[in-house]
This record gives sequence, C-alpha cells and structure tokens, in this order.
Amino acid sequence: MHSISFIKQNEFELWNELWQKYLKFYQTSLPDSVTKVTWERIMEPEQNIFSFGGYWAADGAKELVGFTNFLYHSSTWSEQGYCYLEDLYVEERFRGKGFGRLLIEAVWDDCLRKGVKRLYWKTQDKNRIARIMYDKVAKQSGFIEYEIEV
Repeated sequence: MHSISFIKQNEFELWNELWQKYLKFYQTSLPDSVTKVTWERIMEPEQNIFSFGGYWAADGAKELVGFTNFLYHSSTWSEQGYCYLEDLYVEERFRGKGFGRLLIEAVWDDCLRKGVKRLYWKTQDKNRIARIMYDKVAKQSGFIEYEIEV
C-alpha cells in the first residue's frame, strides 16, 4: 500500500539513508554539514523547503521508500512564484510501482493549495528510466542549463 506525507522530524535517519543513496546514484557526495543544513531547512517551515516521503505499508509495518525535496521561490515571470522539485528518489526495489509519480503529484497538490501554478524540475539526460515517467506527467521545457561554481 502506498502513502505520501510530509517527512517528520524523527525520520532523519531514514531520510538520510535514502539521501545518501540518491547522492550515490548521481555519483556525488556532500559533506555531512551540508546534509545537516539541508535537513534543518526542511524542518524549518520559514525556509520554504519541504520534503514528502513515500511509504510502503505491508504486514503492519510502514517503510520509507522514497522522498522528494522541493522549494518555493519568487519569480520575475509570475505573481504566484514557482515550485522547484529539487530532489526525487525512490528505493530501487520500489521503482516502477508508482511512487515517483505519487511524489510528484503530492508536490503538485501542495502547489495548488498554495496558489503556485508552475512546478518544474531537472534531471540528467542519461536518467532514461525516470525520464520515461517524467515524459508522461510533464513536458520538457526546451531549456538547456548552464552553471558556474562560485
């Protein structure tokens, strides 16, 4: 059974276990201090950064099997601002079971409650499996991203 809800303060260890797998998937790592600050921002509502957890319930047990971190920000192109879905991860053994889509839909529902009309995210072009699902729920923007490390 699937369920989606906001990550809770007492779920740091569970979230962090998935967070580390997510970072490994993208072949990167972050200092523990960045993970700590990220978690603190998620737990502090004034930061406008949130996290939904995807849970699988079976045999009386509930397991965190995925998450999405997202944030709201102002925009020069909109009165309502935008929502950026920054991170999305589902435990490998639960992929293909609808969790990714449910997590995106939960963020979209949160956007609707807050009056935000644009939800967007990015992924690596080689993330083919996720892109199959993304192509079903959204359209590609056509933009190419550039970045400079400052």
